[in-house]
Formats: sequence, C-alpha cells, structure tokens
Amino acid sequence: MNITSDLGLHAERVSPYAEDLIVDKDVIHRITSLPRQLRHLELTQTRGRLWAMRASLVAPLRAARETWHAVRRFGTATHDHTGVSVTRQFIWLWWLNLRYLYDYETAYFYRLFSWARAVPQPLYVPQSVMSLMHSGVISFQSHELAAILTDKRRFASWCEERDIGTPKILMEFKSGGISQNNVGDSLEPDCDLFAKWATGHGGADTQRWKWTGEQWLDGESRAWDFNQIVESLAARSKDGEVVLQPCLVNHPALRDLSPNALSTIRLMTTRRPREGPRFLAGVLRMGTGRSTADNFAQGGIASAIDFETGTLGVARSLDKHNLTHEHEIHPDTGARITGRQVPFWHQAINLAIDAHHKLGEMPCVGWDVAVLEDGPVMVEGNWDPCVKLLQLATGTPLLITEFARAYAAWLDDPECSFDDNWLLEQRGWRPLKDQAGDV
Repeated sequence: MNITSDLGLHAERVSPYAEDLIVDKDVIHRITSLPRQLRHLELTQTRGRLWAMRASLVAPLRAARETWHAVRRFGTATHDHTGVSVTRQFIWLWWLNLRYLYDYETAYFYRLFSWARAVPQPLYVPQSVMSLMHSGVISFQSHELAAILTDKRRFASWCEERDIGTPKILMEFKSGGISQNNVGDSLEPDCDLFAKWATGHGGADTQRWKWTGEQWLDGESRAWDFNQIVESLAARSKDGEVVLQPCLVNHPALRDLSPNALSTIRLMTTRRPREGPRFLAGVLRMGTGRSTADNFAQGGIASAIDFETGTLGVARSLDKHNLTHEHEIHPDTGARITGRQVPFWHQAINLAIDAHHKLGEMPCVGWDVAVLEDGPVMVEGNWDPCVKLLQLATGTPLLITEFARAYAAWLDDPECSFDDNWLLEQRGWRPLKDQAGDV
C-alpha cells in the first residue's frame, strides 16, 4: 500500500528514499505498540498482574477522560480552523489513545481526524516514542556519542578535532565565573556575539548582541561594553553553564527570512547497524518577531527543502492551540519563502553525512547547519531530534520513510537486546539529566 497519495503528500520531493515509501505493517506495529507494551510492563512490575488486567478493563474510561480534557482545550479552535466537528475529534482522539496510547497533542499536531491519516496505524511518530526507541538503541551502542551531541563545548571540540567547520567558543561560564577564556585577558572580540546554555535545547534563553564598531547593542538597542556582557553571563551561569560565541550571519540570499535570528537547516540523517549514514530530509528554520532563535519553541517557522533542487516549499508554524498555519511569505519581512533557493544546499547535506560518518553508529541525528556567505558550517548536533519539526514541515510521516527501516534494523540487531528489561530500564535515559530533546 502506497500511503503518500492517500495523504496527499509530496514526500518524493524531500527525501531521496521516497520512491519506495511503502507501509511496512510489521515495522509500524512494532514501533507503535511500544507505549502500550511499556505501560503494561510498568503496571505488572509495580502493581501486579491483576492490577494490570483491571487497568485494561477501565482503559476505555481512562481514554475518554483524557480525550475530554484535550477536546475542551483544543476542540473549538480546531473546529473553527479545520471544520472538523468536536464530536469527530473526540471519537478519533479516544480511539487513538485507547489503541496506541497516542498523546492528544501529537494527534492535534498532525490532524489525525480522518480514516486515511489514522487507520490502520497512525504513521506520524510521537516524540515520546522516538525518545524511547532512540535512548534504547543508544543505551547499547553510543552513550559517549550522545554526550558529545548534548554538550555544546564538547561538540565544538569534537568538530575542531575532525576538521568540521563550526563556530568557536570564545568563553565559558560556570557557577558565577569564567571557567574558560579563549579570547585573552587583553583582547575583545570585534564581532556580533551570541550566548546560550551549554547543555540547553529548544533555543531557550539565547542572547544576541550586535557590534557597532564601538559597542554592542542588545535586542532592546541598549548599549553594552564587553565587560558588562561578561559580568552578565557570569551571573547567569549560577543557574547553569553558559557559552559565548561569535554570532554567525546568514548568507545574503537568506537574511530576509530570519531578521533577528540565525536561520539554520535541520538535516536529519539515519544509520543502520554497520552501514553508512543516509540523508533523510531537511527543513529550513526561520526566526520570527524579536526572537534570537529560530526554533519552533520560540515561535519560529519551518519550510521543507526540495532534495533535488534545494528550493523551499510553504513554511509552517504552530500556534498555542496546536494548529498548523502555512506561510508563503515571511510574516515579519514579507519576503517570499516558497520557491526560494537555499545556497550551498548539497554541500550542507554532504557536511551532515560526513559528520554522521565521523560520529559513528548513532541511529539518528538532527544536524543544525547554518549557510553563510562562504558556505555551510555545523552549528549543533541533536542526539534526540525533534520529529515534530520534520514531520510538520515536510508533511511526511516518518513511519513511511527510511527512518522506520533504520530503527527496525536496530531492533533486529543481534548486538542489541530489546526485551522487557530494556523497556523498563531505558525509558527515561538521558546523556545529561536536564536534557529533554530539542524543538
């Protein structure tokens, strides 16, 4: 069964492996059944088999209660936006929750209110399932690799050692002071500056200062000297470690698509056991408003990139009601998005594939690549990449792509033992305790 025509998708334009996007029912069942399997094991282990049987009997009522709260929160806005009745929303959300433990936010993200989108299995991967599978594979294979991708300082050193272009870290801050100074006591950088958490995610609490030739200006046009910036970041580091870097500037062809933030390409690559990495798909993230980050979580928008030509499709964003909005022009600058050519597109793909090759046997990585005037540079790697970003922007469920086949290969790999103990032990594993995926 070829699902792409049923969903009205154009997956063949965003992935080089889309010519044979056929639903593999066995693979999909294994992946979508993981949450139910885990819940049953948790109940059996903690409460006993009888309690697990009782929970199964009352599951329809539990699903109805959770669905009712979700529909009360999002139902009216979804009806106004899509025309789907609140009753129909309730029926589909209840069924998805009961059958697959599908969380309601994911169901609203992808508008799973129709037979083609939700039956026989929901093909969009929830972030919770992605994290469960990914952390399980990593627990057998690549703890150290995940830690490299989690810590911006370690990642910058890793890139430098392997000749992968990436922005330098000028200074590091920890516990209220400077922990590493790569600038020098008597020198000051003469460029725009950018600060972020050393192990943060989702673009939270980023800061940017523009260099005027004499001083730095923040987003409120307030003047700073370098000592003030250093003192401010040192004070901030009492709440968590911070890094200061040069602020990169996008290629001129992209600058009107992200007025106050660096616009990055999210490139997802996958890797089967003992095989080379494969490029899956890429989207361009664009900042909006006064945000200094281009992440979805900071109000950004994202557009799928045509694999062959490097041109942008329609951009998508999410509002507070989990509704998707489409943008052919940038909401702030009025610049046209659709049809825009991304410079150095294939060089960016090669950069991500090369980085994954050098990283090793990580099953899936989300690479953030910035396209500058002289070419692409690696900004970050994400060990547990946001599947919502890729699936929303491309309109393509990951379970009909190479993503599903790659994870099926890992689940079948004899070097990994995916049994009941694995499900229970690895469900909350993180390379760092405060790391919770990116957006």
